[in-house]
Amino acid sequence: SVLWLRSALRVRDNDALQQALEAGGDGLLILYVWRFGRVPKTPAQVFECAAVGALQRELAARGSSLQTCIATTDEQAVSTVAEAAAAVCASTVIIDASGLDGSALPPGLET
Repeated sequence: SVLWLRSALRVRDNDALQQALEAGGDGLLILYVWRFGRVPKTPAQVFECAAVGALQRELAARGSSLQTCIATTDEQAVSTVAEAAAAVCASTVIIDASGLDGSALPPGLET
């Protein structure tokens, strides 16, 4: 399985992470796609960058990891996730959409 974390950058009370762990079976790749270029430019981007770092450390302490990728458009993000899923032969892609309504997801995707 692949878990694409979009906004829930934490282990505690993360419904998408729990769903991905339950789906298991073929292993789990946890993926985060950074959408803001190479360097954070706003306070919100700096905060998100720090949250990604904290999540990486927390997952590492639990024996797991977070793969991060860079994409500047929704289409690139979807393509990146699809390529990662194909690379690990994942049968399931779970998308974290906490805090988002369905209209905020890239076209063609559902929670």
